[in-house]
Amino acid sequence: MVTTQKKTSVCLIMMLIMGWASAVWANQDNTYAVAGAGFLYYTDDRIARTNLDFAGDFEFSIGHTFANNYAHELMIGYLHDGHKGDDIKLYSLSLAVMRMFPLSPKVDLFAGAGLFGTFYAKYYGHIFGDEKRDESVRPGINFFAGFDINLHSGFFTRIQLGYRLIRKFDIDADTLDFSGISTVVKIGYTF
Repeated sequence: MVTTQKKTSVCLIMMLIMGWASAVWANQDNTYAVAGAGFLYYTDDRIARTNLDFAGDFEFSIGHTFANNYAHELMIGYLHDGHKGDDIKLYSLSLAVMRMFPLSPKVDLFAGAGLFGTFYAKYYGHIFGDEKRDESVRPGINFFAGFDINLHSGFFTRIQLGYRLIRKFDIDADTLDFSGISTVVKIGYTF
């Protein structure tokens, strides 16, 4: 089970990131919010060890674009995979740094990484047939790229492909990796 110390550490990290982000974004232009959904396809041996196959990926971000086409985002995520009696729920919080590459007034390419990521997992299911139930907290990194299409009056759509490096969750005296390739489609608004 997740100890009180780990839960407290996660809360402190979240408060520091949110405090820093709100101080930077206060009274600034080019702030945006974006939300979307997609899938995470695992790239490790977890498929052979459990009945899990892929996860639903849900994300919400608040970001700010700076001069010289740099941006940062506070990203909050939720991954869920429930299949044949196995169930994993992953909650994430990270600070992403991005580089934007304008192609035209309507289209921007981007690439970035979600740094200082914290992932909290709740697992109930089987590993090699043995029933397991546990919670775990781990750091992680999210690498991503994609493009934004500016629609109308501040609205835009984002298509994003990424890789999440989420390793070595301690699950009831065993470890599972949940790293994988993510595909997400989002809608955003600049205010």
